[in-house]
Parts: sequence; structure tokens; C-alpha cells
Amino acid sequence: MDADTTSDRPLVQQMVVIHRVFRREFGLLPALIRGVAPDDLERAKDVADHATGLLRFVHVHHSGEDELLWPVLLDKVAIESDLIMRMEQQHEHVAALLPHAQEQLPAWAAMPSPERGAQLAATFEEIASVLNEHLGEEENQILPLVEANLTVEEWSRLGQHATASLAPPELMASLAAIVEEADAEERLMFTAALPPPVLTMFVEQAEPAYRERMRQLRAGV
Repeated sequence: MDADTTSDRPLVQQMVVIHRVFRREFGLLPALIRGVAPDDLERAKDVADHATGLLRFVHVHHSGEDELLWPVLLDKVAIESDLIMRMEQQHEHVAALLPHAQEQLPAWAAMPSPERGAQLAATFEEIASVLNEHLGEEENQILPLVEANLTVEEWSRLGQHATASLAPPELMASLAAIVEEADAEERLMFTAALPPPVLTMFVEQAEPAYRERMRQLRAGV
């Protein structure tokens, strides 16, 4: 998931496309959870596995920003302290909610009662709410500063962090989620640097498998 480095400025649209995944998937999860029948353990497991993958993805994304974006940006730009404080507080709020969701998921998947489903769905609604506020402010306030002040190499470290942190199946699923609604230019931002054998595997195997899984998962929602 390394960034394409052919531009002389950071391709901050990459972040917007990744944010699109979080808005879409965390927005859908509460309905997916509430739609599982109490006796449908197979469906509950599929939804729980999907939710677990999303929690992992957002954790890796935010940890990369905490480690590789905020310090570099603060070193280069005189940013208002309240802006960075809000960014950090939003990350901390999400970080506090992720373990709560992770703790709820196994019990719900083992017994997807309406009561447990309502509690789990409410947790994901809170995650989505905090994320939406954070993502919008990051796009409006932070990304213009990134584009103007960070080098392509500094920006690419975020993608390298994700590549190093996620297992190959997680990477392929995350990439498929990222390009699901991407236009041709956005897709190229994420696939241009893939080695030809990896790109072939992604296009011919991983991406179709992801799309079929999402078709089944989202059926009726």
C-alpha cells in the first residue's frame, strides 16, 4: 500500500480515499449487526470478522499518523495548539472505543441476541460519529498543510507503515476496500507501485473475492 512517488508533492487525495472506506464501512456496520437473526451464527461470524478487520485497519491508520504525521508536521508548521489537541483527542476517543468493540464482538458472535446486537451497534455508531468528525476536520485543516509542507518521502512513510503492520491478506482486503469506490486516477495512486505479480494477484483473485464477500455481507442492507 506504498504511495506512488511520481508526483513532486504528497498525494493527499490518498488519505481522502482511505477516509471514504471508514465512512462507508463504519456507517454500514450498525445495520449489519442489527440485521443478524439470533440463530444465524454463520452470519454473525461473517459480520464480526468484517468488523474486526475494520477495527484493525483504523488502528493501524491512526497509529501511523500518531507516529509519522503529527511529529513531522509539528516540526515544520506553526499549527494552532487547539487544532492538534483536537486531532489527538479524537484519536484517543477512537482508541478508547476500539477495545470496547473488540471485547463485545466475540460474545455477540457466539450469541447474537437483539440485546447484545443493540449494544454492539451503539458502540459502532459512536465510533462512526467520532470518526466522521475527525475525518472531516483532518481533510479540511490538516491535509492542506501536509500537501504544502511534507515531502513525498515523508508522506510515503504512512503507506510503508501500513504495509509493514498488516499481514498480506489484510493488505489485500484493505486495498480492495480502498479502491472499491475509487476513480481511475485514485486507483492508480494505490496500485502503481505494486510489483506486477502482486498486481495480477490482486486484480484476478483478491479484488473479486472481496467484492463477492461484500455483496453477500451487504445483501438486504
